Amino acid sequence: GEAMSRHLLTMSADLSHGRIILEVIKDNLPAHTLFKKLAFYETRQLLVLRHPPNGALDIPPCTITWLEKDAALALLDTYPGPLAWTNQPETFQHVDDTRGLIVELPDGSRGWMIFRKQTFYLSHFVLHTEQGDPAEVGHVLLVNVHRHFPMLDTHTENIATDDPHLPAFWNL
Repeated sequence: GEAMSRHLLTMSADLSHGRIILEVIKDNLPAHTLFKKLAFYETRQLLVLRHPPNGALDIPPCTITWLEKDAALALLDTYPGPLAWTNQPETFQHVDDTRGLIVELPDGSRGWMIFRKQTFYLSHFVLHTEQGDPAEVGHVLLVNVHRHFPMLDTHTENIATDDPHLPAFWNL
């Protein structure tokens, strides 16, 4: 792993890449140790989350707009913060299972979510709150997705520990 990493760093330097970003899942001690040895440093922590199928969730009052791939990708291009490499627009552009939804709550809160609907599970969640409390908007987004796809498992990677939507994931 170290030899391969050093080779890739050399190749990146040869291509004049000034900044290299690595993402390591929390508690992956071997990778974390290796990358610190290679002078990388921590900027944030990422989590892997799973939610078993559960269609018995109550949906709060809201207006829902379901999005197909092109509309979902257009929203993803407006995401204001850094995205994990697994959730970069290029990831979603090269698959046919990209979906999304927009929710609007009666109090004016509004947000959207992009995800992949694969055969047996949902993955690659990107949530964004445009207005309102991210935990509340995130909850409404997640509940709607789980109610719409009640038989699908959910597996999503690289959710930052400081993501304002994280309480919505924990509440489910």
